[in-house]
Formats: sequence, structure tokens, C-alpha cells
Amino acid sequence: MLPRQKIIGLWSKTIDGQTLFYPYGILGKGWVVPEPFPSDIAIFLQRWLILGCALVAAYVVLQATTSIGTALMFTAPVYLAMLVVYIARIRRWTHNLEATSIRMSRSDMAQNQARLYPKAFTSLLLILALIMVAGSAVALVGSLRHPGGNTLWSGAGLVFFSFCLLQFKRIHSARNKMDDEAAQ
Repeated sequence: MLPRQKIIGLWSKTIDGQTLFYPYGILGKGWVVPEPFPSDIAIFLQRWLILGCALVAAYVVLQATTSIGTALMFTAPVYLAMLVVYIARIRRWTHNLEATSIRMSRSDMAQNQARLYPKAFTSLLLILALIMVAGSAVALVGSLRHPGGNTLWSGAGLVFFSFCLLQFKRIHSARNKMDDEAAQ
């Protein structure tokens, strides 16, 4: 078992027992990870994800209490700095590792994430994504009806949360399939 494996579903095992790590998910190549798994990268990923969640929460609070522009002014530079640190750290860590030709597909990623979460959590993700899509759609319609509205950000939110909804639907479907197979 990988240390802190439950922090993210970007690992997989090959048939011959090799551990593969996909730091960029479906957007990049995978790396063959040595055994035992280095705990420093697992700790880094865990901290990075916690900070990312805190940043999203800060954005939501700032947007609710001020404006989208103010929220972005404070959170976007932090997010960009986090992204630069993530890429630099992953490149430094993977430069001596063997790259794999095995790519992670969307369904692989959904299955990996479905293994991590109970069905109630995947259902909650699906419901929250639906709420965010609906909220973004209402905001987009409102911004189109009133001059000076945030049409760009409302549209971007609609696209982003629609993507999240599709991914959460994949995760939820994979979780349902796993539960059905376990029940048989």
C-alpha cells in the first residue's frame, strides 16, 4: 500500500506490480515509481491539495463578500505560484524516473477516484456540481440581461463546472459499478 495513497487518485499498479504515478492526470505521461514509495512527494501532494482547497474556499468567501475581480486579484497570484511550485517540484522529482508509455484515460482516473470515496460522497459531488452549473447558468443569463455584468466569468464558470459535472458523473458511475460488482 502506498503511503498516504488516499490523497489523490493519480497512482495505478501494472499487472507486473509496478507503481505508476501520473502527476498531471490524463494530461501528461506517467512515471514508474520506485519501491518503497518516497514519502516526501506524498506529503508534498497532500499539503498542496489542502492549500488548494483552502484557496478555493478563500475565493468563494471573497467572491461572496466583495466581487469576482477582488477575489481573483487575491487568489489568482497565489494559485499561479502554487502551479509553478507544483510543476517545478514534480519535474525535479521525476527527472530520474523512467517514463511509461501507458497513458491514464478519463475512465482510469474516474475508477481510481471512485475507489477512494464512498458512494454518498460521490453523490454529494454530483449534486454540488449540478448546483454550481445551475448557479453559473443563472449568473450568465443575469449578466447578459444587465449591461456591465460579469459575462466572461459567468461563462467561464459554466464551462468549468460543466466539466466538473461530467467528471463527477464518471466517478459516480464508476462507484456504482464497483458497488454493483461487489454485491454480486
